[in-house]
Amino acid sequence: MVLPYIPDITGLLRDHPTVSVPTIAEVVDWPYSLSLLRRHVARLRPPTPAAALAPLREPQPPGHEVLCGIWRPPALPVGFGQRLRLPVLVMVFPYSRTIQAVMVPSQDFAHLWLGQWTLLSGWGRMPWTFVWEDSALVDSGRRALEEYERCLQFRGQSFTSEESLPELHTARRDLGRKFLAGRSFQSPGDFNAQLHTWSKDGGHVEALSTWEQELRGMLRPDQYLALTSSVIRAAPPLEPEQLPPGEQLASVLDRPSVAAARTVPSPKGIVSCGGNGYLVGSWGHGRRLKVGTTLDRIVISSGGYQTGGLHQVEYERAWARNVVADAPLRHWRIVGHRHEELEGP
Repeated sequence: MVLPYIPDITGLLRDHPTVSVPTIAEVVDWPYSLSLLRRHVARLRPPTPAAALAPLREPQPPGHEVLCGIWRPPALPVGFGQRLRLPVLVMVFPYSRTIQAVMVPSQDFAHLWLGQWTLLSGWGRMPWTFVWEDSALVDSGRRALEEYERCLQFRGQSFTSEESLPELHTARRDLGRKFLAGRSFQSPGDFNAQLHTWSKDGGHVEALSTWEQELRGMLRPDQYLALTSSVIRAAPPLEPEQLPPGEQLASVLDRPSVAAARTVPSPKGIVSCGGNGYLVGSWGHGRRLKVGTTLDRIVISSGGYQTGGLHQVEYERAWARNVVADAPLRHWRIVGHRHEELEGP
């Protein structure tokens, strides 16, 4: 029963000796009780010198720091007859203990960034420092990570990672015990809608009173930090500087570049995106098309002038695996200033 999981657990403990049991359960997708896992981890965990233990985190002012990690709730329906156990991006603010979270299609960093952008867009502000749990970055693509870090550096913000963040373990426990209790979900969209309501309207009331202080302490879109991230962490009372009127800098508040791509459909007219296919009509065959993504939509459009007008099809994102969607929500043909809605892809 347990033997198939032993090599993964041993390897994880070898690379991260202090990793917690709940994190191990998430990483190896442990299907049994945590008490059983604890007994095996206690037997397999190598002795750790006291000096190697992570120091306690220094307190940060409101809005200056956010801790980011992954939580995996039980499997839920994702359409096409499938049920999947999808990751949830969890963001915890140490000052107020506020939990903000959103389900994403996969642990690929492009999707984590898209989920974070979705949350940040709702606030219109961004923390100074983003601290990620190492286990959340296991499946991350290098290009997305490099673009993310570069986006933060433009404004003097910092991006770091740590092996274990106790605040995230507490957040995962609260999500499992308080949010999931008595709930059922029909889809990832339904899950995110309920999660948003829980976070906003009293899932953790004690934190909501200080959430406004967190927002006031964050950077606005027209602010930046002139010093390096290492100095920022050492001297958090710094005052952000104002951008000159009309000047813009890259920001994690901007739509991630990894959420937009150009691609050519297959000979069958299928555009690949996020591990699934989306059908386009003859208007797209052999052409280089633009594909834009959010957590709930896939928008495919003509990349340039076409005889007969430009086309744009909008699909509901497929959260299932290895499927082809062929029924768009809408299909527009644009000729001059006239928009015509068409049937099918």
